[in-house]
Amino acid sequence: MVKIHDIQSAERIAENLRQVIAAHEFSEGLKVTCSFGVTLDNDAFEIEDMIQIADQALYKSKENGRNCVSVKIN
Repeated sequence: MVKIHDIQSAERIAENLRQVIAAHEFSEGLKVTCSFGVTLDNDAFEIEDMIQIADQALYKSKENGRNCVSVKIN
């Protein structure tokens, strides 16, 4: 988890990480990409619920072709 207070910052951090990982030159020519699911902590939900919401966003990223960031807010 990252402590931030707005979804735009969370999305920007995830996007920056995604770009750095995708641009990194790993040994033996290995190409690595990643997808992120992003949400904000909501005091109305338990941590397990927040993880499920972020997981739903992650599956949206995978459905959209992978190597991207998706946001879901409840």
